[in-house]
Amino acid sequence: MTPGASSSASPPRSPNSPTRTRPMFTHWRKSSKSLHNPEQCVEVATARGKYGIRDSKNPDTGMLILNRYQWAEFLNAAKHGRYNP
Repeated sequence: MTPGASSSASPPRSPNSPTRTRPMFTHWRKSSKSLHNPEQCVEVATARGKYGIRDSKNPDTGMLILNRYQWAEFLNAAKHGRYNP
């Protein structure tokens, strides 16, 4: 350690640190398909060019975060029935 340096100093954050790259989603919208089928509820939010998808019945269990290209691919697949039960 360099003389005069504090041992309690935090290491520099990585550019990929979750606190720097994880968007803060604040306005969640429920899918229109979920309104008619409450057993399969999905909510979506956008922030800083990212899209968050979560289960509206269990919002604290995590989310899927997609960039705009992944979001477009996801929507295309959903529209073509890829995720139908």
